[in-house]
Amino acid sequence: MLLDYDWPGNVRELENVLEYAVAVCHGQTILPENLPELAPVVAPPPMAVAPPPPVDFAQPTVIRKPTSVATLDRDALQRALEAHRWRRADAAKALGVSRSTLWRWIREAGLE
Repeated sequence: MLLDYDWPGNVRELENVLEYAVAVCHGQTILPENLPELAPVVAPPPMAVAPPPPVDFAQPTVIRKPTSVATLDRDALQRALEAHRWRRADAAKALGVSRSTLWRWIREAGLE
């Protein structure tokens, strides 16, 4: 199964699949039923985003990204990861943070 798949995400996608399989398998052998469904890659639907509030140009505006997983709801983080099939680079881009920040948030939220 693993050899027949195209691996559009290259080594990182393979690593994610193997990490998942190790987490769900019972025993020392990874079986096909332990692997996530390896479907053809389809672009995930865009995440629903609320429209920004109106801008008062008379007042300076400071845009702040979430600085920790505490400021970003754990469920929102998990939804972002699932929307991008746990491709961390894509989820980080959608959240507007670096991959290393996303990785830290995942660990802080206990989503590893």
